[in-house]
Amino acid sequence: MSPAVKPRDQRPHIAMVVILTISFVLKLAILLSADAGYYFVGGDTKSYWPVAEALLEHGAFAPSPEEPETAETIRTPGYPLFMAAALGVWNDLRAVVLVQILVSTLTLWLVYQLAAWRWGPWTGALAVTILALDPGSFAHSLLVLTESLFTLLFAAAVGCAAVFSERWQTRWIFAAGVCLALAIHVRPIAYYFPMLLFAWLLFSGFWVGLRPGRIAKTVVAFLLPLALLVGGWQVRNQLRTGYSAFSSISGINLLFYRGAGVVALRDKVDLFEARRQLTGFSEFGRDVLYETPEEQVEPMAAIWTRQGLAVLKAHPGLVLQTQARSVIPLFLGIGHHALLPILGREIPPAGPLGDLLRLDAGTYAERWVFGRPLLWSFFVAEEGYLLAVYLLVLVWPWLAFWRVGRQASDHCFWLGLLYLVAISLGPEAVARFRVPLMPLLALYAAASAVYFLEAPMRRWAKSRNSGNASDV
Repeated sequence: MSPAVKPRDQRPHIAMVVILTISFVLKLAILLSADAGYYFVGGDTKSYWPVAEALLEHGAFAPSPEEPETAETIRTPGYPLFMAAALGVWNDLRAVVLVQILVSTLTLWLVYQLAAWRWGPWTGALAVTILALDPGSFAHSLLVLTESLFTLLFAAAVGCAAVFSERWQTRWIFAAGVCLALAIHVRPIAYYFPMLLFAWLLFSGFWVGLRPGRIAKTVVAFLLPLALLVGGWQVRNQLRTGYSAFSSISGINLLFYRGAGVVALRDKVDLFEARRQLTGFSEFGRDVLYETPEEQVEPMAAIWTRQGLAVLKAHPGLVLQTQARSVIPLFLGIGHHALLPILGREIPPAGPLGDLLRLDAGTYAERWVFGRPLLWSFFVAEEGYLLAVYLLVLVWPWLAFWRVGRQASDHCFWLGLLYLVAISLGPEAVARFRVPLMPLLALYAAASAVYFLEAPMRRWAKSRNSGNASDV
């Protein structure tokens, strides 16, 4: 008689399904209880919405329905197409949010699959729980912004690359290239990541001794979707505007945020005054970009890029200071505040984190601990959650080197995580930029937590086995 096959433990899978269901139902309840669609509007929604409407009304990728002949270059087509698809079915922003709820649920499922594949199903169940508890990820899935869609695509790209690093099957790196190209179209901040991943692929291929033909096949599979989707869009921009950059947003960010942040620090003025010094405008206006004088051959975005880079190159020390100052807003900024407008509450003019650094203890307690006890309690809970996640993530390198060992897939996860951190730091860093980091942080936080949770069980099993051996 053949030995009985031990049934697979279904408890982690059941836990994952329960977490996904609870998260989906809570988000759906908030969506259905909100009074009107405008509550789901975030800061950048107004720049995506007209582009989506232009796609629906004219089939043209233009700044607005009123300008169908103008080529939109600030926003890339990923998110406006996503919006247009949802609005085409139901002309209400709640349609976009509903699809984003499904997207965020799919991201939770993906995190479970990656963690279960790398470390086991119980780690997957804990990873999906950690991510589901993140207030920032929860809140931004309910706002008409790029975070949810970009997070799914970037995590999928990194995950496919990680699987490829263990199996070296071409279909996985092709899928990584497709997901990464789509992620770049949603948020251009991922534009430079393929270069890092490409270098890693070449190094890894030679390291494991792959034949040159196999490496060439891998390179083609990875670069082909990027060349067609990303390179093709740059060709479109060159033909329509004479500016071959993937997006004009790079010039805007370099001058109006990075460059202005350096000037503000240098001259001890606020960001608006620094922008006035650099450009004559306190805020960026789209009309400035699109109404370029005919006698000016070079597009404004190209000029802003050059000027912004010049400011950064002239003040490398101040650049590092602006990066360092953005660490707290990025990693500890309050994510749950994005929920307040959806719930019909106003966002306070100052937050408990900033006031903690500005106010004395008595004034702070009066304003927050006693004045807004519910918001303050949420703040304490979120900061405690974030600090616990970061501590567990920082422990993982020690575990990888001295306890559990490393795998090639770890390099992909860390590469994606460190790239997002580096590209997100800057004067414009806010809590929403942390959302794409959270799936990768949840993976390592769960892996560390499971190791420490299992440690007593391992010691107990070891002592029991040694006791049994002594009885023999």
